[in-house]
Amino acid sequence: MSVQPGPTFKRYAANGVATVYAIPFLLLDAADLRITLNGAPVTSGFTLTGVGNPTSSCTFSAAPNGDLLFQQVMTFQRLADYQMNGDFLSKTINHDFDRLWLAVKQLNRDSGRALTVGVLEPEGIPSIPLKALRSQKLLGFSAAGDPVASSLTIEQIEQQPALALESAAAAKASADAAWVEANNAAGSASSANASKNAAAGSASAAAASAKSAADAGLQLGMSAWGYRLQPFAGFALDDGQELDRALYPDFAAAIDSGLWPRVTEAQWQADPSVRGCYVANSSPGKFRMRDLNGMSPGSVGATFLRGGGAAGNGVIRRDQIQDHDHAATAGWFLAEHPQYPAASGGSSNLRGAYFANVDPSSGALRTSPAQGKTGGAVRFGSETFPTHAQGGWMTRLFGVITPLGAAEANSLATSYAAMKSDIDNKLTPLWNNRLKTKRYGIYTLWTGSSGNGSLIALNDDVWNYETFVTVYSGGSNLMTVNGLRELAEFPAGTTMYIGSSTGNWTVCKFEDTGATRRLLRAVQYSGNGWINLYGTKLTE
Repeated sequence: MSVQPGPTFKRYAANGVATVYAIPFLLLDAADLRITLNGAPVTSGFTLTGVGNPTSSCTFSAAPNGDLLFQQVMTFQRLADYQMNGDFLSKTINHDFDRLWLAVKQLNRDSGRALTVGVLEPEGIPSIPLKALRSQKLLGFSAAGDPVASSLTIEQIEQQPALALESAAAAKASADAAWVEANNAAGSASSANASKNAAAGSASAAAASAKSAADAGLQLGMSAWGYRLQPFAGFALDDGQELDRALYPDFAAAIDSGLWPRVTEAQWQADPSVRGCYVANSSPGKFRMRDLNGMSPGSVGATFLRGGGAAGNGVIRRDQIQDHDHAATAGWFLAEHPQYPAASGGSSNLRGAYFANVDPSSGALRTSPAQGKTGGAVRFGSETFPTHAQGGWMTRLFGVITPLGAAEANSLATSYAAMKSDIDNKLTPLWNNRLKTKRYGIYTLWTGSSGNGSLIALNDDVWNYETFVTVYSGGSNLMTVNGLRELAEFPAGTTMYIGSSTGNWTVCKFEDTGATRRLLRAVQYSGNGWINLYGTKLTE
C-alpha cells in the first residue's frame, strides 16, 4: 500500500455524545496509535476497526468529552528478516517499506516542532551555551547570529520595570516639591505687587539701563575662550559633543531656525572640515556642538577664529603659508674678501658677515642660513601658527539658572519618558517573543527508473525543496540524494556528480531553457540508477 503525504495526527473536540471517531491516516498496527483525552493517555474502553487501511475508526464504550487526540507513535524497530533464498512476497515488502515511510513522516512531524534556522542558512548554528552558563538566563543571539546567554539573569530583567517605576516615583516627588515651591512663590507675589506701584516711576530708567546692559552682555550663541577645566557659567565647551535638546530648548530652537551654520550628522561625521557647524538632530532628542577645540575623533585639531573667508561659515580650513620666493645674492668667503685676505671662514669675529651662494672649492650651493641673526634659532613643526596660549573655546547655551520649577520638572519628565521608552523597546521583544512550529511535507517529484543518459521530467522546481531521497535500484534501499539542490543554483547545462550511496554517482545537469529546473539529464557513472525521486519542504 502506498504512503501518501499528510498529517499523522487528528484532534477532535469531543462533545460527550459521539462515540465513533475517524482516524484519517494509515495505521499498520494498533500498537502504533496513541490516544489522549485532555492530555491523559487512554488505553482501554475503545475498539479499533480498519487497521491496515488508509483510514480507520475508533469506537468508545463511553462517549468522551474534551480534547481528544489521535497520534501515530511508532516504535523504531525492524521485525521483518529476509532469509537467503526465502520468500520475497510483495505484501511483506510493502509492509516493511510502509513502516519506513510512516517512520519518516513521524520524524518529520516531531522535528517540525523544533526551533530551526531558515532554508538560506544550510550551515546551521552552533549549539546553545553550556548548562552552567545559561542557568537563570534568557536565550539571545550575538551580532553574528549565534546563540548566547543574556548578560542579565531572569530575576534582574524582571526587576527592571520596578526600578523604572521607582525612578518615576522619585521624579514625581521632585516635581511635587517644585510645585510646592511655586505655590510659595505665588504667596510672595501678592506682597511684591504692593511694591510694584512704587517702582513704576523707576521703570523707564531701569528699562534703559537693562537695554544698555543687554547690549554689552553676552548673547545666546556667543563664543568665549577660557579654562577647559572650569567653563564659564552658562557656557558649554565646543568639543563636538552631543547635548540633550530638552535641557537646552532655546539653543536647540536657534539651531533649528538656522541662526548658526548647521549640517547633518552624516556630513559632520564624514567631513572634518565642516565641524565648525552644529548638528540640529544628531540622534533622537540630541543636538551636537561644533568642534573648535579639536576634541572629536578624526578632527583636524584645535582652531583659531577669523572673520570671513572663501570657505564659508562653519567650515574649518587647514593651515597654510602664502606662496613666496627666496632671493639670494652673491657673497664672499671671508678668506676671499678684499679687505680681509688672510681671514678664514671660521674667524669668530667676522662669522656670519657674508653669505656665499656657491662654495668656490666644491661648486655646491650653500643653503644654510647665516648665524647670529636677531630672531634666534629657527622654530619649525607640523603646524603653522602665531604665538598663542592654549585654552578652550566654549559657547553660551543659557543664562542664569533659576531654582527648580516647572521648566526643570518638565525637562526631567522628558528625560524620564525617553528612558522608559528605551526600556520598553528592549523588554517588549523579550516578553512578546514566541516560537513558531514548522511542518514539512514529503512530495513525489518523479516516478520511474533512471537509465544511462535518460531525461527525468520533474513535477516541480527542485529549488522549492530542502532534501531529496530515492530508492537505490542496486539494493532497493532508501537513499538520500546529495547535491541536487546545489546543482539548481548553477546555470542550466552545468554538470555535477550527484551521490545517492557509497560508490554510486550519477552525472546530472538541468536542461531547462527557462531555468525552471524541471528537466534533469542523468548519466550513470558507477553503480545503479534511481527508482523514483521524492522531496521534502515546509508546508507552513
